[in-house]
Amino acid sequence: MLGGSSHLREVLWYCDYPGQPLPHETDSFPWLQLCRFVTQGNTTWEKFLYILQRSPNITSGLFKIRSEAAPPPFLTAPVVHEKLIDLDLSINAESMSNLLEYVTLPALRSFAIRGIDVFEFWPHGHFVAFLSRLRSPLQRLKLSDTSIETSELIEILGLTPALTNLYVEGWSSVFLGNEFFQALTLHEGNQEEYLYLCPRLETLTLRATFTSSDGVLADMVESRYNLDVQGFTKLRRVNVALTWDWVETCDHKRLEALCGKGLVIFVQAHTGAIATAWDEDPGGGGI
Repeated sequence: MLGGSSHLREVLWYCDYPGQPLPHETDSFPWLQLCRFVTQGNTTWEKFLYILQRSPNITSGLFKIRSEAAPPPFLTAPVVHEKLIDLDLSINAESMSNLLEYVTLPALRSFAIRGIDVFEFWPHGHFVAFLSRLRSPLQRLKLSDTSIETSELIEILGLTPALTNLYVEGWSSVFLGNEFFQALTLHEGNQEEYLYLCPRLETLTLRATFTSSDGVLADMVESRYNLDVQGFTKLRRVNVALTWDWVETCDHKRLEALCGKGLVIFVQAHTGAIATAWDEDPGGGGI
């Protein structure tokens, strides 16, 4: 019946175990007309590649991949999918390394990566090479439980000048210190330095462990909200979750002042949460 359906555009596949066969894994299934594919439950490397190769017109996909297997032996060059724009992955570290090495997505604009069981390592070299194969830089990036290092994240931001949305999460796996916030802080009169790093950034969500000094977070937010520079987009939304009591901090007072100027901000701490415009925590949504 599905083989003759001319209106089918989206598939939601419930898989009970990683090796479960795909539904209608036949040539008669209308793969060519699909625009979106979503899996519920764990699938494998091989099934993910099968879907990409059979569905050249999908523009959006959400997959959960848990596999310890190496890439199939027939893979001697990257699998190229020309139309996938939005990819949301829940994946383990080994599968992530394989995907970044053997899959090329030239049209990708939005990439969300959630580590399964927290990454034991972040495949940084593979990720940088993957970015180099994009036709244009990413616009939205979400990293959750990936164990990425601060220096690695800064390098990635330097390679994504079109980034408008950045979401970083990982209470036990990601530690953001002074180096990260100072790299994102814009300094007036030094345009060559600050225009190269995320000049289009509008929304910043940080849910990680902070090891920064008091005032460094506020320095960064103020610089991106207050500066009026041609070619630079003003920061519009900030969502930060902190692990300490910050009521008497310099960060608290300065960010609270920005709320009065119109910045959309949500800061969640043990005490003294600030919220404007967003009545509830917006961090649970997409990027």
